[in-house]
Amino acid sequence: SDGTVLSVELNTSYGNIVTVDHGEGIKVKYCALDNLEIKENSKVKTGDIIGTAATIPAECSDKSHIHIEVIKDGKNVSPLEAMGLN
Repeated sequence: SDGTVLSVELNTSYGNIVTVDHGEGIKVKYCALDNLEIKENSKVKTGDIIGTAATIPAECSDKSHIHIEVIKDGKNVSPLEAMGLN
């Protein structure tokens, strides 16, 4: 969903991480991105490309994919819970 980019950082375990505040207490960390298309404080809309899938250093045997972490009201939750679908 629409949001604001809080940070863009490089992490030794998860590669490039983009954290987006989607409002309503929901923040999402998109990990293992390459070809980053955004910067900190950028506004994003649903469907915008923020980067492409890469490999995760901590998961070197897995194929390229994006690891996400969803935080709602300061607690890690499942994406389904954050969307109110569980």
